[in-house]
Amino acid sequence: MDKINLQALTSSYYLYIAIGAVALFALGMTFYLLTKRQKTKVEPLDPSLIETLYQALGTASNIKQVELVQKRLQIEVGSIKKIDQEKLKALNMPAFVTGKKITILIKDNTKEVYQYLIEKRKEEV
Repeated sequence: MDKINLQALTSSYYLYIAIGAVALFALGMTFYLLTKRQKTKVEPLDPSLIETLYQALGTASNIKQVELVQKRLQIEVGSIKKIDQEKLKALNMPAFVTGKKITILIKDNTKEVYQYLIEKRKEEV
């Protein structure tokens, strides 16, 4: 009789261990799925958008220096008056002016816009 109780006790321990392992696995998967970052689709860059930005800044004659800082472009211009504010507003990109520096926040494709502005400036200078 003692042997039967020991077998039942051992079987219940195995059952508890199995239930605990399944619960731990389920908890781990739930945590993983909740914390996993969703990859957002990056829309392709519209060439007319970049060209409009370039024209709004006053082309190469007005752009003195372009810097890439994280997802922002810092553009030093020769004259703030040559900037077409209406075109900048139409682009729907947040822009901040500090002296002769304009900081533009670009969410996606920042490097491509930076490269375009650098290359376009070199072509026209």
